[in-house]
Formats: sequence, structure tokens, C-alpha cells
Amino acid sequence: MLRLAIVLTVASAVAAQDQPSASGTFTVKGKAAKMAYAYATSRPNPMDKKKAAIRLLLSDVAIPAKTLQSEQPFDLQDLARAGTLHAIEALIDVADKNVLATMMYDAGFKMSSVSVAGTNIKLDLKTLDATTIAGRLYTEKPDDFNDVPFQYDITFRATIAAK
Repeated sequence: MLRLAIVLTVASAVAAQDQPSASGTFTVKGKAAKMAYAYATSRPNPMDKKKAAIRLLLSDVAIPAKTLQSEQPFDLQDLARAGTLHAIEALIDVADKNVLATMMYDAGFKMSSVSVAGTNIKLDLKTLDATTIAGRLYTEKPDDFNDVPFQYDITFRATIAAK
């Protein structure tokens, strides 16, 4: 009986590790949001349609499927403006394994969303295959956008859905 309990506990722990999730914080103007959800979608790379990219979306709240499937950020912007969503969207080049650009959604910005790129955005991938992306997305040091300070450090794991 004890062996069965141990096997079930280990199996549950392994299954939990495979579930899409995020942990870490996204801080804007000194207010930290705890990230909990990770979503990923495969799509053509906008810089070169022959290559693939991953849209990675990390958030503090669950995002409805309709919003995830939308190509437009309006629903995410509305949720951020209302203060009910704090999220980071990263477009990742599959071949080069780097971040092409990010969008940040938080009411603390003077806009409903801001786009940031550059060398301060870091991506450490643990897994990137046909079905899973896992790793760490973070800012190397605190940054600002139009005098609004921000930073993030998020560990994530997501199942990659086809577009």
C-alpha cells in the first residue's frame, strides 16, 4: 500500500511538471504581479514567412480561448486597462531561439500595451520541440518605458498549439 502511495505521488509530481504553467513576477511601477499561466502558439515568423515562430503569452490570470486565438491584442489591452490582467507576450524565433519582440500588458503603463525589444530581454530555453516550450524569460536589469519602470523574471512551460 505504501509503494502504491509513493508511485502515485511521484506520478502526480511528474504530471504537474508537464502542465502548462508560469511562475515568477512581472513588476510595473513597483507593483508585482505573480505569473501563473503560460500559453504558446506556433506561427510563421513575421520577419521570414519560411521560418517558424512561437507566440508565448505569460499571465497572472487564465485567458479565454477566444482571446488566445485572436490575432489582435484588443481583448488583452481591454483586460490590462481594466487592471484585471498583467501579461507579457513574446515572439520567439524557433531557428535562432531568441526573442524578436515583446508586448507587455499592464494598467501601470500610460498605454494599454507597450512593445519592447532589445538586449535587456533574455530567454533561457530548457525545452523547445514540436510540442513544448519551457524556460525562463526575464529582463537582465530593471528597465523603463516612457519613464514607467518595469522588470520581469518568469519561468514557464507551455504546450505549443498550432495556429
